[in-house]
Amino acid sequence: MIKPAQSADAPDIERRGRKDDCRRELAARIAADIRSGKLSGKLPGVTRLAVTYGACPATVQRALQRLAKEELVEIRPCSGTYVRLQLEVDFVNFYLRDIQPHNMPDALDNMLANYGQLFQGLYDTLKPAGVPLSFQTLELGNRELLRRWNHRNRHLVAVLPAGQESLCYDLFAECRWTRVMGVQDYNCPTTHITYDNARIGEIAARALRERGCRRFVFIGSGTHPLFRQRLETFRSALALYGLSSDHIDVDVFRMGSAEIIRKLRMFAEENAVGLGAREIGLFCCADAFLAMLHQAMTPVVDPAAVQIISCDNNPYFLKGIFPVPREIDICTYEIGVAAARHILAASDAAEKTALIPRLV
Repeated sequence: MIKPAQSADAPDIERRGRKDDCRRELAARIAADIRSGKLSGKLPGVTRLAVTYGACPATVQRALQRLAKEELVEIRPCSGTYVRLQLEVDFVNFYLRDIQPHNMPDALDNMLANYGQLFQGLYDTLKPAGVPLSFQTLELGNRELLRRWNHRNRHLVAVLPAGQESLCYDLFAECRWTRVMGVQDYNCPTTHITYDNARIGEIAARALRERGCRRFVFIGSGTHPLFRQRLETFRSALALYGLSSDHIDVDVFRMGSAEIIRKLRMFAEENAVGLGAREIGLFCCADAFLAMLHQAMTPVVDPAAVQIISCDNNPYFLKGIFPVPREIDICTYEIGVAAARHILAASDAAEKTALIPRLV
């Protein structure tokens, strides 16, 4: 039997095939380390990469060229090889100048006080994946600001001013974005991750009732959508047991701290006996009121003797307050984690998620 003649080029073809397989395998390993965040920024030199991956420098160079064609890295002559940013995330607190809280006029302080934990949740989840995260606080209304997010590699995580949702939905129509915080909106055109705000009033009412309180007082705004919903559910939960509540209407958006303290002190003076006897239960619906409430009560009654449930105690608002009242945790950190996971999953679904608050 005569065997077919073997081409003289066959060994070379076989070797080239093995080399291509090695380059492809090495490129896949480097790509995996880039996507996991193990490699970022400027990559080590070819010689160092060769040692790290147990390959020859020529194979590393070809693997990097393959990754450059896939736009995962950028090879800059006389400079080096850099990881291309496949995704950047900006966490932005949008505000309207004319409705900034009187008691916290600096927008950056507002951002850090209310959403610092949310940013931390985003950061802790995005960093291992090598995704850079920045945060800003910007005045709403300037469409030019949104040009930076109208890009396939940039994702906006936004906190919206209450009552401006429709305007924001229009402004962000061309962006990749996720909404966080606020009253759950099932009409939001993108993913909205927040907490179950309606449960907060129920949790506060139950906690104060179980402590044996006989009178109940809600401290907060009756006009702000978030606080109004908490007030309504607080009242509804008490009504189930034939109980009612009083309302001290204070609003950080409309009133200065001196006016709020004066109003709270008047209440404390008129109800000092009931407060000291732990008969009156206070639901301070936002931690921004805690310092003012503490200051108003101190000359009249020992704050440590008063039954108080607060919401989302933040260290920024707790300076000089002791003991710190029990809080309803609104899962701010967990919201940041959930938003980051949604972004990393690259899902196009407009998910609606409301995490369950808890008394801690």
